[in-house]
Amino acid sequence: LLRYPEGPAEITEALIGVTDEDIQNNMSKDGQPMSSKSGAGSKISVDARLSSPQTVQKELELADVGLCILQGEREKLQKHLQCLEESPGTPSTQNMNNKAGTGAQTRASKQGGTHKLKGQRDTDFEEEDDPYDAASTLSSGSSVHGSEFQFKLPADVMKQVDQCLRDIAKMEKIVKGVATNGKGTVFLYGNGGVAYTPSIPKALYHKLRQLRSSSYASRPCFVALGTRDRYFVAFNDGSADWKGPSALDKILKKSLASAKLPRSVAFGSTYDTFFIVFHDGSWQYQGRGIPESLEEKLASRDDRADLVTVNLGPSGEWFLKAENGRMWWSGITEELDSVLGQILNDGYLHNMDFGENGSYFVSYDQE
Repeated sequence: LLRYPEGPAEITEALIGVTDEDIQNNMSKDGQPMSSKSGAGSKISVDARLSSPQTVQKELELADVGLCILQGEREKLQKHLQCLEESPGTPSTQNMNNKAGTGAQTRASKQGGTHKLKGQRDTDFEEEDDPYDAASTLSSGSSVHGSEFQFKLPADVMKQVDQCLRDIAKMEKIVKGVATNGKGTVFLYGNGGVAYTPSIPKALYHKLRQLRSSSYASRPCFVALGTRDRYFVAFNDGSADWKGPSALDKILKKSLASAKLPRSVAFGSTYDTFFIVFHDGSWQYQGRGIPESLEEKLASRDDRADLVTVNLGPSGEWFLKAENGRMWWSGITEELDSVLGQILNDGYLHNMDFGENGSYFVSYDQE
């Protein structure tokens, strides 16, 4: 593995705002800019493309993507070189055989607005810190090691998610967590890796951009997204950052004062609605948008403090998972209910997350 690392990641033309070919096509033989005419003789040049602040900002974001990918590849090669220097010699046949079996296995099949992707199942791969910014054209998701995924998102977001998951698979990383609100998505993968789309809450976007060269301790270990720019992100060093109602501030500050990160945080249909599962399985919720059926389920279980996670959706959806592996959900669409029925016929459900306009993301295992 160390002597035969994977080659540098390819930066496709889709990630580059102005290519060399674009510039050449817009230059005359004497090196002067050429204009192309359309309609009533309007002139369009490379300079015109970069004339507005919005266009310049877009080009900067796309350039950041390329720089981040190159930086990640540089770190990988440096670590390979360091290990080679410390352990000289010819790689054994066993190591070469192991390398041949570590490729990421992905399979995608589209059915209308629904998409299904099979995750990597290699349990022996050892990942390094690898900052990755999938900015500009990506979106939602959720997954567990060795799981398959079924999700429904808007058409443009569907394409972005596919690309994001393919990029992570090329790096032979395992998706460990996903948060989505239907418009934006954050992926946690590998050993502290994070990928995110530009449509996530702005405060979180800027927070994650600062982590590109940070250590594992400063990387996210849990992320939750809600509508109206609400979010929660926890880091491996025990710190956290969030945006939400004032009641959430008070509860989280008290929880973090005990140096214990919550297991999960979810945001509901109204701004003041949230649900927190603490480190010991106990929980607390508040807000006008807590579904009545969820309250009834909690009461029927005698309000037991044994929860692993609770997810809420913007239209009253909810998902609850307990420590014994049992799960309950309600408020979902008929389409999602049908998808879950097919999954449960020959598989095991892990988790589901909800977004705007009936979007969803489900992770599961097949028997």
